[in-house]
Amino acid sequence: APRKAAPAATRRAARPADGTAAAQGRADGPATAFRRASLEDAVRRLGGSIRLLDGMRSVLVEVGPGALVPGAARDRDVVRIFYADSGRQLVLDQQRLTLDGDSAAGGPASVGMAPGDTLLTGGPGGEVRMRWVDRYGFWLSLTARVGADTLRRLAARVR
Repeated sequence: APRKAAPAATRRAARPADGTAAAQGRADGPATAFRRASLEDAVRRLGGSIRLLDGMRSVLVEVGPGALVPGAARDRDVVRIFYADSGRQLVLDQQRLTLDGDSAAGGPASVGMAPGDTLLTGGPGGEVRMRWVDRYGFWLSLTARVGADTLRRLAARVR
């Protein structure tokens, strides 16, 4: 017997397992999780420019709400780029801020940092995270299970 189409409410509730934008139910409201994106889409979301780890090839690009990333501006999307290096996973998160300093307008004050500020923190399982705002208005966060000195050297390669 032919299969009947699921009711509209059931079709909307179905979620693909691959984490794509379709899985986020954009029509049902704002995104509540990270979703796969192309590098081109990530560049568009960041106003035409993106930061990458020099000399490394990304393995995955995602976009998600800033509210899910500690230290990020809650009202702006975060572009997340995954890298693999000698069996280690590196994660570079970034947002484009305005340089006017107004927290309501998405300036550096919205993330509690000024251009040039750097914050290094430790996390579960030996994870180290470095956050900073560059002089061009990018909020950046690099996370990996490496020592603090290694993370600083990696962060120096972000361009």
